[in-house]
Amino acid sequence: MSKTFEIQQELTCPVEVAYAVITDPEYWRNRFAEKPDNYELDAVPGAFAITVRDTITADSLPAIVRPVVSGDIVAERRDVWAAPSGDSATGTVNATASGVPLTVEGTLELVPSATGSTLRASGSITVKIPLIGGQIESMMRKMVEDMLVRDRDRIEEWLARA
Repeated sequence: MSKTFEIQQELTCPVEVAYAVITDPEYWRNRFAEKPDNYELDAVPGAFAITVRDTITADSLPAIVRPVVSGDIVAERRDVWAAPSGDSATGTVNATASGVPLTVEGTLELVPSATGSTLRASGSITVKIPLIGGQIESMMRKMVEDMLVRDRDRIEEWLARA
């Protein structure tokens, strides 16, 4: 059974500025300057796509996950943003993890707000492990929320430097 998520973070800049940052290769080079192998810009006609990878060491995994995973996990997230339409922009997010039957599938939105714009993510998390899959899905929901907070913080930091 899947768990759904709907998460949003407020940005202090308008949609077009947030979109310009998210789709700026220089932003991503700077964000991953210390780990340049952890991201890859993908060629997608009419869209901007990025794949981000991160290794999660076995000893840092929650205790409930360790018995069903052998070794480190490589988590991979792929965002694809379409060109803005009107006053908003939409995209997709998909994630997997090596050694774990896990999928995250969702949509991304940048929409106007009273203070600038809102970054929204909604979708589902599925972990196909009997008995503990639901618990891992709940942990993954928290990780997706943390991911969106990090994205917001990095965008705001990038804009503050400009």
